[in-house]
Amino acid sequence: MIKLWHKYALTLFLAAVVPVGIATWQIAGIGSEEVVKGAGQLQIAVGENALGTVRDILDGALGEATAVGAAIAMTDLPADEREKIAQAQLIGAKYLANFSVYTPDGAAVQHMQGVNKNSAVVGGDIATPEQLPAVLRDELKTQTSAFSELIRRPDGSLYLPLTTAILDAKGAVYAYGWTAVELGQLGVALGELSDHRFDGNDRVTLIDGAKRVVAAADPKRVGQPFSPNDQDLPIKAADLRREMSVAFDYTTAAGEKRLGTAVSVMDVGWAIIVEQTYDEVFHGVSRITNTALIIGGAFALAALLLGIFAGRRMSAPIAAVSKAAGQVAGGDFTVQVPVSGTDEVGQLGKSFNAMTGQLTSTIAKLQDATAAKERMQTELDIGRSIQMSMVPLKFPAFPERKDFDVHAALKPAFEVGGDFYDFFLTGEDTLCVCIADVSGKGVPAALFMAVTRTLVKTHAKLGASSDEILEKVNDDLAKDNDACMFVTLFLALLDLKTGVLTFTNAGHNPSYIKRKATGKVERLDKLHGPVIAAMEEIPYGSGATTLGKGDTLFLYTDGVNEAMNAKQELFTEERLAGLLQNNTWTTSDGAVKVVLDDVWKFQGAADQSDDVTVVALRYLG
Repeated sequence: MIKLWHKYALTLFLAAVVPVGIATWQIAGIGSEEVVKGAGQLQIAVGENALGTVRDILDGALGEATAVGAAIAMTDLPADEREKIAQAQLIGAKYLANFSVYTPDGAAVQHMQGVNKNSAVVGGDIATPEQLPAVLRDELKTQTSAFSELIRRPDGSLYLPLTTAILDAKGAVYAYGWTAVELGQLGVALGELSDHRFDGNDRVTLIDGAKRVVAAADPKRVGQPFSPNDQDLPIKAADLRREMSVAFDYTTAAGEKRLGTAVSVMDVGWAIIVEQTYDEVFHGVSRITNTALIIGGAFALAALLLGIFAGRRMSAPIAAVSKAAGQVAGGDFTVQVPVSGTDEVGQLGKSFNAMTGQLTSTIAKLQDATAAKERMQTELDIGRSIQMSMVPLKFPAFPERKDFDVHAALKPAFEVGGDFYDFFLTGEDTLCVCIADVSGKGVPAALFMAVTRTLVKTHAKLGASSDEILEKVNDDLAKDNDACMFVTLFLALLDLKTGVLTFTNAGHNPSYIKRKATGKVERLDKLHGPVIAAMEEIPYGSGATTLGKGDTLFLYTDGVNEAMNAKQELFTEERLAGLLQNNTWTTSDGAVKVVLDDVWKFQGAADQSDDVTVVALRYLG
């Protein structure tokens, strides 16, 4: 006869094993296309990382060459002092081996050499030209610097020639500079990247347009062809001029299949090659599959043993409950059943034992529920106090300033809202003002609001532009945004000397400017990017206008234009624009009062459906 504990054991076993079996089957069935796609994405990420290193070195060399050239162009100093300054710049350079100066017609007039570069200047390892070719001088007529073809030393290593135009104070060509950029540090950086990403295999290589190795973890490869057979690397320079990255696969002369990605270094016609063998690509998946099968089998065995034990333990109390139920049916309400757990069977036993005290238990639960509700209300009140303490509430906010007047108001719809505003000086003559609306309501929105406000203030005080501030805030918030929250945000920077207002709108409502001279209202309705925290690395734009003396900038959240009356009618932006057009004020406080009074009058007895936040900024010149 099948007993009750048999059924419990089988049910528990199936409930535990089936999901694990499905998950193991899915892991074991990962297709090759998904694996190749994942490897390609990894290679692109590694290539872009390596590209950043290459760019840092090229930009660093260009900056050092410019500094040496600037010293040479100091014509107000004696020639020997200029040479000392230039030589000091060259000695401190990290990437330059030498620096040669040429007259505007290409004649060499001066050669200088750095230190610890293991290279001679003239007639040594670096072949400095005694006459600057006309083709380089022609190229520098349209740009201030140019990289040339790589040059090989006798030891096989490479260096990159860089020519710069040295301009005088009037912007005319005073001389030309020629230098050799050392590339040895690239190999070290690429080797570290290979060690970190590919377990010590030499899988990241920098090549030039002729498919020669410029830098690699193995210095013996530098200057050699990437592959003895040019057809082994099926990428073309034309492809890399059109695309930042190109995927490819090929079979080496030794018959080894490889999968790779080429990332373009467009400035100099180079490419970063990131490649893996197919065995390396699929090795990780095989290891995961085997591990999943082992864990799945072990879990199934454990589930079976646990099911047998739990089934026996669960079935025993049910017989006792069944017997007690018969006694209760006979009128014995004092019967007690043994309670040996907190699961459903144990709860059933407790219910029998507690029947005579049910009223007392119900009252106690009601008291507990009331206390919990009071605690929650207290927490929400504290949260609202924290939120309101994080926005400026003291007005006038800047009583010592006579060149502007700012006022704001915020009324949350619930105990804790997601709106916020802020204004602060980022310098003596620059005012930052912003307004935002966080998705959602309650405590989570208030916490997200607090983080957003802190990030805005931090990046703004570093002197960034309005679009740069929002780009950095967006990257910081989107990075670990597991709750998928977002913020609509309008941020403006006002130059208090000139009245120039630069601003960026990230998915927020339009803003308005009331011109004092004409009495007209202008609508700033262009969006410069999506909402903040949607995804990382989103570029934002900006706009600009000039405030005249007495002009007012008016910011608000959607709680204003979406305010609803008892008839379910919306306040609308058209009503707001007309309100600003048809009213005047002499202070920013007056502008805020005009709008809020009309919103509350329109809303009437209806409940407030959303946070209402407004900011008014008057420029006084």
